[in-house]
Amino acid sequence: RSLTNARDAFAGVRHVWTGDVVSDHLGVVDLIDDNDALIADVESLLNTTETRLAEIPEPFEETLLIQPEVVDRAQEALLALQVVLQVDLTQELSVTAAFNDNDGD
Repeated sequence: RSLTNARDAFAGVRHVWTGDVVSDHLGVVDLIDDNDALIADVESLLNTTETRLAEIPEPFEETLLIQPEVVDRAQEALLALQVVLQVDLTQELSVTAAFNDNDGD
């Protein structure tokens, strides 16, 4: 279930970014609609991360043992996305966000 949880959590991040795809709710992207470069960076990283997560085959535990490089690529994509969100996006929005990498989740 851990891989499914990771994919579900990522889908949530994408929905917060884009807004509700079913109706006219705004997403974070709408707050920075004048920064095309940042939008392009985030969307590229979202797409890369989604691809990397999709490349991890089930069962996850077996993939960790047999193909750890596939998991490493997904982790690298997630880290790159986190950095852009934590640094570039928060600066653009003039907010402070703290991510706790050691919270046990």
